[in-house]
Amino acid sequence: MRRWAGYLICFWLSAGWAGADAIKLKNGTVLEGEILSETATNISIEVALAGGRIISTEVVPVTNIATIARLTPEEKRANLMAREFTRLQTYALNSNSSYAVDYYDRVITDTFQKFLSTYPGSPYEATVTERLKEWQAERDRVASGLTKFGGDWLNQAAFEKAFRADQVGMLFREAELCFKQKNWADAARKYSAVIALGSGGGTVIVARQQLAASLDGWRNAIELGQRKTENEIPRAERAIKDAQAIYDKAQTEFTQRTALDSSGAKVARAHTALTSAKSQLARLQAGTEMLQRQRGEITQIATRNGLPDAHRTEVASQPQPAVPNQAAADSETPDVVNQLSDFLHRYWLYGLAGVVVIMLVSLRFFTR
Repeated sequence: MRRWAGYLICFWLSAGWAGADAIKLKNGTVLEGEILSETATNISIEVALAGGRIISTEVVPVTNIATIARLTPEEKRANLMAREFTRLQTYALNSNSSYAVDYYDRVITDTFQKFLSTYPGSPYEATVTERLKEWQAERDRVASGLTKFGGDWLNQAAFEKAFRADQVGMLFREAELCFKQKNWADAARKYSAVIALGSGGGTVIVARQQLAASLDGWRNAIELGQRKTENEIPRAERAIKDAQAIYDKAQTEFTQRTALDSSGAKVARAHTALTSAKSQLARLQAGTEMLQRQRGEITQIATRNGLPDAHRTEVASQPQPAVPNQAAADSETPDVVNQLSDFLHRYWLYGLAGVVVIMLVSLRFFTR
């Protein structure tokens, strides 16, 4: 024991990095680590960086070295033992849950027992032995069929019940958060999972009510998205047609040019605009397909949980999904209004010019 204590004192009191070889360069830099090899011209030393997370091998020319401090073999062994003990302490039992039996076996054999056999009689022997007993005792309980869950040791049936209840509670809280944020899709999916995992009771009843409300909100959101897309797709198609005409014209001017001019740049700009218009249409079409898939998912969730695949006539009173009133107004808007809006959007400048002309004529008439 005194022999190990002496090594440890040398380990902690040696200059520089605790218990390491040290090479001091002529410029004052000190490299601390383990000398790996030496030649007549160079010395290789392994140094630890970033708190030991990075290991680097440095090759130092002998001509750059001022002094070398070397550890004895006994000091190096004590240094290695201390590092192994530090690593051993990173293995800790979880106060809330247990591990698999094979994990306990690996840690016990490859870490605790290996340390005791490699460093018999070390100052750490009592501590490591006590840790080994704790791991062995917990390993034996797991091997007998018990599972640690929430700090309690449960048999398989009790564990499955407690785990299911924990999962249901977590999913229900997540579903409530999604519902408050009007994230109808995720709320519906999570409420459906609560119903599937739950074994009845008030939680499942509330989850069914909230699921129905979530599906209604999801349907409304899809309908709004579909109406918006249906209005935007014709505009995107017209934009492609216009961009194609401009591009074709620019191409024609470019092929008919008789001298260097800016027609090439026009072609490039027209091509960029055409590509952008096509990408916009592709995004709208992809959005339509996504909405259709979501509508199919709503049908599946409703069917799986015994709910009607349509808007409910009676909506749960607590809490209600907030659906914008504008949705109903939009559904009653005639198609001719959309066409008129599009017409004004395209030809408003001509209308403004007409109004100015009428005002000028009227002013001239009344001032005569």
